[in-house]
Amino acid sequence: MRLAQRQIRRILADRPDHPKRDAARQGSQEIGKDHEGNASNEKDRHEDPAKSLPTRLPDPADNPAQKPFTPGTTKAKIRVTPEAGRKEITVKSTGKTAPARDVDDYLAMLPENSRAVLKRVRRTIKVAAPKAVEKISYRMPMYNYLGMVVGFAAFKNHCSLFIGPSVIEAHKDLLKRYDTSKGTIRFPIDKPLPATLVKKLVKARIKENEERFRKRRRASQKRR
Repeated sequence: MRLAQRQIRRILADRPDHPKRDAARQGSQEIGKDHEGNASNEKDRHEDPAKSLPTRLPDPADNPAQKPFTPGTTKAKIRVTPEAGRKEITVKSTGKTAPARDVDDYLAMLPENSRAVLKRVRRTIKVAAPKAVEKISYRMPMYNYLGMVVGFAAFKNHCSLFIGPSVIEAHKDLLKRYDTSKGTIRFPIDKPLPATLVKKLVKARIKENEERFRKRRRASQKRR
């Protein structure tokens, strides 16, 4: 009896005009649409961030402002905004000058009054230390002979001579009128150091270097 009832229900369900069959078909179509909609939403959700991003990050070669920074130029930064998919360029002036290649280059960059004072200091040093090697070290002119001898530099309101603490201590009576600290003599631009004083200080420093060199050489020979 039960088997006959199941066969009758199956036959009725197969009929095209059966209400349950139409409902089943409609439900199946709605479920399929829901699946397609969900898949589309999922696809859009994953693709939206990619659409807002640029196709590639900016290459420094594309923009001259992104080349390696050198002092004395402006510095630019490119920032990518993912939300808007656009580039924002910020340009900032560094206010720095390029480091001097040699002493002539260093003096050429100075104001006229400072340049004139330090040119005279340079000539005096070369006369007092003809064997010293002139170079730029720590962004300022330096002179080396068996070690550091002397250096000089210009600042906004003064110039400085770097001669070493022992020389300053040995000549402190001659340097009372100047502002001194460990190894440095500061003097106003309009009241430069006398050439005779610079020469005396430089020669004293050379003498120290020579004595230290001889002591080291003797000590080295004893160890052999």
